[in-house]
Amino acid sequence: MPGVLTIVAHHDDDLLFQSPDLLADIRSGREVRTLFLIASDYSGDRPMPPDEYMRLREQGVREAYASVAGLDPADWRPEPYRVGPHTVTRWTLGDRLSTVEVRISDNTTGTGRHMWGVYALDLSVTTRPGDRNPPQTFHRRQLGDFLRQVVTDFGPEVIRAGDPVADHRPGDFHNDHLAVARMVRWALDGWAGAPPVIFYRDYSIVDGPENLSPEQTDAKTRAFVVYTRRDHDICPTGSCTPDDWLQPLYRPAMSRRYHCDERWRDGFVEPLPAPYPDLHREGPYLRGLYRVVNVATGGELAVNDASQANGAPVVLWRQTGTPNQTFQTRATDGGWEISPLHSKVPGQDRWKCLDGRDTVIRQFDADGEPPQSLRLIRHRGGGFELVFRHSDQRLTAPAALLEPVTQAPFDNSDLQRWTFEPVGP
Repeated sequence: MPGVLTIVAHHDDDLLFQSPDLLADIRSGREVRTLFLIASDYSGDRPMPPDEYMRLREQGVREAYASVAGLDPADWRPEPYRVGPHTVTRWTLGDRLSTVEVRISDNTTGTGRHMWGVYALDLSVTTRPGDRNPPQTFHRRQLGDFLRQVVTDFGPEVIRAGDPVADHRPGDFHNDHLAVARMVRWALDGWAGAPPVIFYRDYSIVDGPENLSPEQTDAKTRAFVVYTRRDHDICPTGSCTPDDWLQPLYRPAMSRRYHCDERWRDGFVEPLPAPYPDLHREGPYLRGLYRVVNVATGGELAVNDASQANGAPVVLWRQTGTPNQTFQTRATDGGWEISPLHSKVPGQDRWKCLDGRDTVIRQFDADGEPPQSLRLIRHRGGGFELVFRHSDQRLTAPAALLEPVTQAPFDNSDLQRWTFEPVGP
């Protein structure tokens, strides 16, 4: 029977957000493979040695899968798994269940060379050693190629992944969940060598109504209870009922499962790198250089007088090709960061970006805070609305050149519609 490939960050993201679909896959007789990219080595407020916590969580997932399949968890076997130039560890149970462990350290550990750094900044990352492999080093393209090679090797009929726009909605989200989901979007979604990808919402599911039957809720809970016996950040005693779980969001998650469908995406455009040569995807792209042009006026964003000062206003001006009217896009918590090219400090990793703390849009040193995060919404008439995360107000052009650009409530006018025009080759 054709297989199902699940690609997630941590050991519980599959059981928590993709069940009961995952459980039905395991019971159906299909081949089921789950690829875990993150080492799950951060133990929260109840610290234990990272290697110990990581191994316990991996074991918990294997025991949960075995319980659903009616198999003996002692029969799981590890082996080296060669994927292109990289070798990781694959665990197999019988002839149809497998997990693949990559072990990139959790975002909360290390110094930035983790999953978010690979996705957003194209940093290289070196994994923790595997049970059957030495540490491996990936940068973004290598990790994308790795995902494609796993798909080619396994040949699934469907891929399941997380929510690539979780930070564009209210509620909790994790950067490494976003990074993994966006790597799947970038490398696999729409690729001719991959089957359809189904994206699942994660922590936001607890904000929606219950949508699982009592039988599905019970099955999801029983499988998750097996897992929690090994996760001391949820169940420190190793023997808990759902009433004992330390993380309050897990209980309501048992009766909910939501897809990240078009209604949920609602036109949001997540920051993705420039596409693979065999894929076409409309920009803007991460780290691209653009003129940001207003649809109504034809004017474009400009930092007034090419000022380097914090607080300098952003105005509308005609095209000049100067660096104060050229903007680079980056990923940040909550969406996109838009940085004027002239503000980059030579030889340093410092720059300024559009800031919405006031009604008038200004440039300030980039700090990653919500007033500097913009959500891009694709407009049905072309172009984009740029929405400040903290205020839910739109970037709004003035009617005349040299007047300041502001933020204002949505009014469906072309003064709030923008295009990104590439600069350079």
